[in-house]
Amino acid sequence: MEGNASKDGAEGGHGAVWETLKTMDYLFIKFKQAAELTRHEDSSHFKSGIDCGWAKLEDYYVKTDRTPVYRAALALHPSYGYDYFERHWSEAMDKPEWYSEMKRAVSDLFEEYRRQAEIEIQAQAGLLDDESDREEASADNDYSSFGKRSVTSLNVRRRRARTVTELDLFQTRPIYIQDLDVADPLEWWHQH
Repeated sequence: MEGNASKDGAEGGHGAVWETLKTMDYLFIKFKQAAELTRHEDSSHFKSGIDCGWAKLEDYYVKTDRTPVYRAALALHPSYGYDYFERHWSEAMDKPEWYSEMKRAVSDLFEEYRRQAEIEIQAQAGLLDDESDREEASADNDYSSFGKRSVTSLNVRRRRARTVTELDLFQTRPIYIQDLDVADPLEWWHQH
């Protein structure tokens, strides 16, 4: 799970960010099953190994929680999305709080990027107000500018009124058979 999975000769080498949590979840379920099977056994090296492996895996979950990138990469994968987390985290792994936190983290990350993109578009179009220009204009045109709409405040208000985001649309889109086996999610996104 390390390295560049997109490197020539290493495609599908299980080094992509979106594969990290999926692999950890697979191991989590296997450790859980092994712990159940050995629950009534006497202490052994095998049983200790299961406990140590499980503890190390939990350390790695804590590390992936430090950034939303791992959750977002899997949530934005067309073959997985939020459905993956609901099936595995809420149900199979019995961690509904992980699922709720994932949705919040991915949504926050999406909003951060969306706001930044909007600011960049407005800056390129010359729509952002320069603070010093506004102060100068307000002194000169105090009466004439009183009550006028501003691009920034209108966009903020309209953005707040928007209830459905592109992220919501992606997560609730119809799933097609070809979406179930996407080997390269970046290529899929370029095509869509």
